[in-house]
Formats: sequence, structure tokens, C-alpha cells
Amino acid sequence: MLTDSQDLQEQIRNGFGQSMPAEAKPTIHYGSMACGPQVIKDRSYIDLLKDKEHSLLAIDIESYGVALAASMCCMYSHPITHLVVNQRGA
Repeated sequence: MLTDSQDLQEQIRNGFGQSMPAEAKPTIHYGSMACGPQVIKDRSYIDLLKDKEHSLLAIDIESYGVALAASMCCMYSHPITHLVVNQRGA
């Protein structure tokens, strides 16, 4: 189970791989991320997606490639489950 505990924030800070400013506080956002094979620029389409999925936080094209590659490599005897984590810049 994920949590926004101080312990988890410290683990993120320690495992970041480079120094973070002391005042930087990692934030975890819980919600959905849509992905697809093309860039979405049409604001009305984005609003339509958000109306259907109220927890939508992001739309991403790169994660679609990861999911597609995982599904193409997946076999019944060796299933592949993928996880995409989106790091939002400052």
C-alpha cells in the first residue's frame, strides 16, 4: 500500500540518485494516467477524457510504447506486467 508518510518521502529523497534541495518535498499524486499512440492537443478531447475519468492526472505517449512492447513480449507461460511511474518536473 502506498502512503504519503514521512518515511516514504525520506526513502524517495535518499533513492533519488542526486542531491535534492533541503526544502524539496516529494509529493505522491494518486490517480489515473491515460496513454495512447499519439500526442493529444485538442483541449475538448482532453476535457472529454477527464469527464469520463475524474482521477485523470496525466496523458502520456511514451508509456504507451512500454505497454505495447510488454504486451508483444508477453507469453501465456511467461506473463509480463508493466508499471509506469511518471515523474513530473518542477
